[in-house]
Amino acid sequence: MDMEIALRNTTEIAKLEAPALIKAAGKPAQNAYRDFFFGMLPNENTRLAYNTAISQFMNWADGRGLTLPQIKPGDVGVYLQEHPGAASTKKQHRSALKRFFDLLVERHICIINPAGVARTERIRVKQGSTPEIAKDEIRQLLESLQGDTLADIRDRAAIGIMIYTACRAGAVAKLRRGDYHGRPGGMALRFREKGGNHQSVEVRHNLEQWIDEYIERARIKTAAKDTPLFRPLVRKEQRGPGQGDARE
Repeated sequence: MDMEIALRNTTEIAKLEAPALIKAAGKPAQNAYRDFFFGMLPNENTRLAYNTAISQFMNWADGRGLTLPQIKPGDVGVYLQEHPGAASTKKQHRSALKRFFDLLVERHICIINPAGVARTERIRVKQGSTPEIAKDEIRQLLESLQGDTLADIRDRAAIGIMIYTACRAGAVAKLRRGDYHGRPGGMALRFREKGGNHQSVEVRHNLEQWIDEYIERARIKTAAKDTPLFRPLVRKEQRGPGQGDARE
């Protein structure tokens, strides 16, 4: 078993042979190269990706007559600008160079880390917009929620909140019994926002009726204020009025 591991490591080391620029810098640089890939990068995929990044840069620098200690931040910057890869590839290459030169600086092979101040272009991710639901579709959705089981009543109230307050499902899930407050005919929902802030939104009359009906059927009218307003139901609680009432 130990022999197999040794042979596998030997094969990997052969695959990751140091570039000519590293060899020309002497034994300390060669040892740093080996220690970097097999002492600091336990993941094989990362080793291969970083080897590609570092080898390409070293070959680029060698082609311009640079030695390892002569490489400056401007050289890394020019290399990244000329690199034909995508922004994510450039970012990975810069990360590989930065980590490798950190080790070279630590071992006094280089004076500065030239990749430490070099920058790559930002990765821009386009986010799609959520399509707007037409009024007819909203009406059809609400009309489809006319069941009389506790699950139907709960879903009607929860979906009604999302439709009429434009809040997200996550915000509805965080609502507590005490967040539904006010006087009959003028009830409001209090949503928790980032930074400990709160925002109260007045509910329209039909939504108030749906929430009141759900609270009555779920038997949480007198529940503690920190009780979740909406909670998962067990099968027993999903039955209609004629099939047995919900139990806490």
